[in-house]
Amino acid sequence: YLLSRTAEEIVLNTLWGLFIRYIRNNGPQPLYILEQLAQTEFKNIRKLSGHPYTGNIKKSVKGALTSNGLFKICEKNEGEPNVNSWSHSSKTAKITEETIWKINEKAAEEFIQDKVQKVSQQRTKLMKKQSSRIEVQEESKESENSRIAPYKDIISKLDIMISALTP
Repeated sequence: YLLSRTAEEIVLNTLWGLFIRYIRNNGPQPLYILEQLAQTEFKNIRKLSGHPYTGNIKKSVKGALTSNGLFKICEKNEGEPNVNSWSHSSKTAKITEETIWKINEKAAEEFIQDKVQKVSQQRTKLMKKQSSRIEVQEESKESENSRIAPYKDIISKLDIMISALTP
C-alpha cells in the first residue's frame, strides 16, 4: 500500500484527509454527516501506517475531529444564515450529533505538508529495505546456482537415461 501510492495520496486517504476533502468541497458539516461519511468509507481509508482502521467508528471520528486542531466547532450566530463563529476548544465543548465542524485551514495545510514529508521518508526507507531484500535473494540464487553448476552435466545425463528407460 505505502509503495503503490504517492505520499500525498496516502495522507489524504486517512480519516483526517477524508474529512478535509469533504468539508472543503461541501462546507461545514454536522457530526452525524461526518459519521455517515466515515461509515461508508471506513473500509477504503487507511491510517498513515497503511493499516486499516479498526474499532468503533464513532470514537475514531470524534478522535479525528478533536485530536490535533485540524477541525473546529462552529456555531450559527443568531440572525446569521452562515456558519461562521468558532468555538475555541473542541476538546472541552459538548459534542452532539448536530455539532457543526469546520476546517482550521492553516493547521490542515501544515498537517498535510508535515505528514506528506514523513510518509515520503517512510516510503524511502521501505524502498531501500525492499531493494536490499531483492539483492540478498539474487545473491542467494547465484550462490545456489554456483553450487549446482558442476553437477548440471551429470543431472542432464541422468535425465536422458531415465527418459530412455521410461516407455
